[in-house]
Amino acid sequence: MHVNPATGLYHCSKCSKTFDDFSPIRKHIKSFHSEEVFQCGQCEKVFPRQDKLRLHMLCHSNHWEFKCDFCEKQFKRKDKLKEHTQRMHAPDRDVRIAGKWVVVVVIVYKFSILFFYFHFPFCFCFIFFAS
Repeated sequence: MHVNPATGLYHCSKCSKTFDDFSPIRKHIKSFHSEEVFQCGQCEKVFPRQDKLRLHMLCHSNHWEFKCDFCEKQFKRKDKLKEHTQRMHAPDRDVRIAGKWVVVVVIVYKFSILFFYFHFPFCFCFIFFAS
């Protein structure tokens, strides 16, 4: 790893990647060019960095520390709560899902299948029956 004095960019000595700060290149080298690995003690998974192992260990835990203020769904990781809040409770959520198709498949008597296609905001329904 070296810094180009003209650009101020950090260059990885193992590949052609460049970074504008020391921290990302350090993580890059540990993730992609290090021989050191971190084994999970609960399962067979292996990680290139200890922080990734620490995040993984939460999947073996029953500790749900982060709760959504809107629907009270719980998460083990703060970043997953943030993703959930942005995706499910964003002010523009209704607008984003309004243009999507929703397909519902219902299996009925003797292998006949009834398909419902709903499209919002128009709420029309097309029904196709196959037997």
